[in-house]
Amino acid sequence: MKNSKKTANEKRTRKKNGEKLKLGIILSIFLLMSGSLFSVKGEELVIGVLGVMSGPAAQWGRINRNCAEVTAALYNEEGGVEIEKQRYFIRLLIRDTEMNPEKAEQGARELIDAGVRYIIGPNRDDTSRAIVPDLELKGAINIFYTSSIYLLQPPRSNSIMGMRPSSQSAPVMFRYLRDYQNVRSVGLVPFMDQDSMQQRNINERAALDLGLEVRHVDSFDFKNTYFGNNLSNAREVMKNMINEQPDLITFPGALPDDLPRLVGLARAEGFSGVLGATAAHEPARLIAIGEAANGLYFLGGNPPEDSWSPYKREFVRRYRALAGEWHDEAGTKAYAMEILLRTLQKAGKRAIEDVEVFKKTMEGFSTQDPFLRKSRPLTYLDSGNFGQRRQINVPLLINSIQDNKVKTMHIN
Repeated sequence: MKNSKKTANEKRTRKKNGEKLKLGIILSIFLLMSGSLFSVKGEELVIGVLGVMSGPAAQWGRINRNCAEVTAALYNEEGGVEIEKQRYFIRLLIRDTEMNPEKAEQGARELIDAGVRYIIGPNRDDTSRAIVPDLELKGAINIFYTSSIYLLQPPRSNSIMGMRPSSQSAPVMFRYLRDYQNVRSVGLVPFMDQDSMQQRNINERAALDLGLEVRHVDSFDFKNTYFGNNLSNAREVMKNMINEQPDLITFPGALPDDLPRLVGLARAEGFSGVLGATAAHEPARLIAIGEAANGLYFLGGNPPEDSWSPYKREFVRRYRALAGEWHDEAGTKAYAMEILLRTLQKAGKRAIEDVEVFKKTMEGFSTQDPFLRKSRPLTYLDSGNFGQRRQINVPLLINSIQDNKVKTMHIN
């Protein structure tokens, strides 16, 4: 009887502590957005978040926002970020692109006109491309999340890639599947838009470079080879591709809401081979579809828990309290705000308003990765074809779902 009372009391205590933590996070973010914690004697650093936060790809932008909010709250609770012995309270301004280039351009313009010089987002090729003229004209920098390598090459210099693009993840995934899963042929089932077609071409080139055969549906009608909005004609496209009997089917450019349905559709149509996605997706949503997800490989965002630093554990705890759950992709997107702040600390006060100072500092910047227990440098990469350091060196992970569980198959 005493043990049952003790257990009940412990449960009530944990519940109260969880509610207090959640209330504290919510209050911190309210103060963060309103600037109410800003001392009259202090200074303010305004960071923009510009991403898709509504529609079928909303998960991508919301994770950017959640990570920025948690990082800002952690710094602000310690008095703000210190730059040249001056503390700066971090305030966020947030805009939804609605996955629309015009909305992205409008949002970027509003942020920059409000004094923002550093923006996290957007999440798609067309929206990332749309804001470049304003970034360059008005002197701002963004960290984007798409496979658009050309945005990193001169004469462009105001955009930073915050992820591992398909051009880096596809070769690693395909090589692993060739060597360990006996994959010899690949079929590509992309969404019918520019971003997805670009990723389709990247996937095809990576497969061919590794000696894999790329199976094509013999048709001049795009409706037989690409699926449209709301997965229109996806069943017919899937049937056509399965008839080509590839060992692996990948879904270039699939949106977060679409991939679980595409995986389920492939299995329902009788495909028992390997499935793949060279972009990041949320494991929990894939596991939720059951056995159909077994044998799916995709880009991971979060290293195994036994590699986490104490700071990462606290970050995850705060994130769960804010969002209600941890998102795998947050393991990648947490780096954006962190590296911005640390680069500003090294660049000095001038970089807060002058991004040219920030860009010069990027070339030689390196710090310890705050999210991993073992020592690892956090820096900016020039992956050989940029001509300048414009990519955050986030870890590259390939995950798979086996027996309804996520397993990390490769980490670089």
